[in-house]
Amino acid sequence: MTPVKSTILHHLPIWLLMAIVFCLPWQIRWIAVPGIINNAPWEYGTVSLYGLDILILLFLLFACGQIKQSQRRFHFSLSQVLALFIVIIAFFSTSFASERSIALFWLLKLAEGVALFLCIPAIHFSQQRIRLAFIASGVIQSILALIQFFMQSVVGSKWVGMATQSPATLGVQVVEGPWGRVLRSYGSLPHPNMLGGLLAVCMLICIVAYIEASSRRFRGACTAALLVLSSGLWSTFSRQAWIATGVGIAVLIAYIFLREKLFPRRLVASLLYAVLPFLLLSAIFPALVLTRTQAQNRLEERSLHERAQYAQESLDILHDNWITGVGIGNYTVYVHEKDIDNHHEQPAWAYQPVHAVPLLIFSELGLFGILAWLWFLMSLLWHWHWKNERIFIWMLPMFMLLIIALFDHYLWSLHFGIIFFWLCAAFLEREKEHA
Repeated sequence: MTPVKSTILHHLPIWLLMAIVFCLPWQIRWIAVPGIINNAPWEYGTVSLYGLDILILLFLLFACGQIKQSQRRFHFSLSQVLALFIVIIAFFSTSFASERSIALFWLLKLAEGVALFLCIPAIHFSQQRIRLAFIASGVIQSILALIQFFMQSVVGSKWVGMATQSPATLGVQVVEGPWGRVLRSYGSLPHPNMLGGLLAVCMLICIVAYIEASSRRFRGACTAALLVLSSGLWSTFSRQAWIATGVGIAVLIAYIFLREKLFPRRLVASLLYAVLPFLLLSAIFPALVLTRTQAQNRLEERSLHERAQYAQESLDILHDNWITGVGIGNYTVYVHEKDIDNHHEQPAWAYQPVHAVPLLIFSELGLFGILAWLWFLMSLLWHWHWKNERIFIWMLPMFMLLIIALFDHYLWSLHFGIIFFWLCAAFLEREKEHA
């Protein structure tokens, strides 16, 4: 092989991987088959080709070329074997699905994420570059989020995959009170909670980058990034992201204190930059934060009621399908069919997956699917060493995503969440293998 081809195979997968991380929040797509329920759009039945899919396909092709060129023996870890086992179970679950075309589409999405999980640990790249890609992506999303919050509108554009959002429109995510309806920031994502999850992970990565910064200039850049990321996270009003961030920071503090037996000045400074904007904005707009945290007004109570309703729907599904599940991607299909049988159809927006990933996987893949997923998580998180900083850096995002998984479904049910979850898992698996 010529030196030029060798250089391309070595560097191109790295740049493509950075591009995947950076472009992750942008939902540019071509809708091949629109999902429709009750004559209204239905996201969970929509078949789309995302711009990110093309980047992922190119990355997988060049990553396989690099792996082949390195002539290293490719081996699967236990976590990777279990990830493949989840895909196999999902494949068999399609035979129990009412809408097999939808099931096959979401099977491909799952396989796409698992393919990243298999290939990323096998290639060479700098962890620093991946951190920078996450931070840069999060900063741009935070700036966009702050613009949306102060303008109180989301300007839609099909070219960047953004839908128009206005607080006056029913169904748009807002904080409601005596003052009216205040828009929660979306960034370029379909829901503020998804933006909150991304910014939470980016902020923890940025804190670690600040602590480990080797130059004053880079530390200054991290300082600016933390101020912006914290403000953007605040504007999402995502309780689950706030909780995940708090837990992530607490775990980071405990880790550093147990290792160092003190609180380094850089840790204190980074936490100050991360928390100060959040506190200042909360002091300026206290009613908004209290409304979200107390959850006592109409919209907040309705949200909690709907979550309880989805949980009950999931239990009803498991009562009859606990072994086989209803098929990957077919949760809302099954609920809709039951409603038709009972002559009690709901509006299209009401058909959502249960807001808890474990229950959703159990409902769609059945007993073997949830057991395989839990075993996968145990294998991914169990064998690691507290003293290994490189592993710990990616352990934090996984902890945070698992917290979010207890309160939301997008890490399993939507394109962004699937890729986001498997990317973070892949970076952790890579550090484990290189430890």
